Amino acid sequence: MIKTTLITLCALLFSNVSSACIEEGVSNKKNFKNCIQAAENNEAEDQYNLATLYYKGLGTKQNNQLASAWCIKAVEQNHAQAQYLLAKMYQNGTGVIQDSETSLQLYLDAANNNLTAAQLYLARIYFQGDGVEQSNTKAHMWSNIAAISGNQNAINMRNDLIKILKLEEIKEAQAMARKWTKRNDEVKEEEVKEDIN
Repeated sequence: MIKTTLITLCALLFSNVSSACIEEGVSNKKNFKNCIQAAENNEAEDQYNLATLYYKGLGTKQNNQLASAWCIKAVEQNHAQAQYLLAKMYQNGTGVIQDSETSLQLYLDAANNNLTAAQLYLARIYFQGDGVEQSNTKAHMWSNIAAISGNQNAINMRNDLIKILKLEEIKEAQAMARKWTKRNDEVKEEEVKEDIN
């Protein structure tokens, strides 16, 4: 009985331990060593951190193949920052074979996971027509969504787009942004319900 209670108590205590392997004020080599050990525990944040260290060559020699491999593991767990990094890697052919379609899908996944940088990136590519059909309406939609977080670049872009869009286009973009926000809020509500059960 005491042994079972101790095991249960230990499980409760250690289930709340933070898995972040990057520590402030610690050398890159030490953080790299910590991340290698932590990433093996299948924690998306640690896998993303390890991928970033490999990608930037911090604490280790730069290795884009290992960066992409660890990034993929975090993406499989729906990690938004990993989706964004892997999207850049596919866009540029860094550590993976260049693939514009996969890159765009990963940017969309990260944007749908509320990563402001991905939302702003989508606004820019739709404005420029870079790899997608040019659409000021979609550019406004994504800049509007990114602006919700208070990102000044997104706010500026949205305001600049308002100056060139027709009123009907602005209304359409706002309706698209409201629809996206409502859908995302419903998904978050469903995730919370699943976490409670």
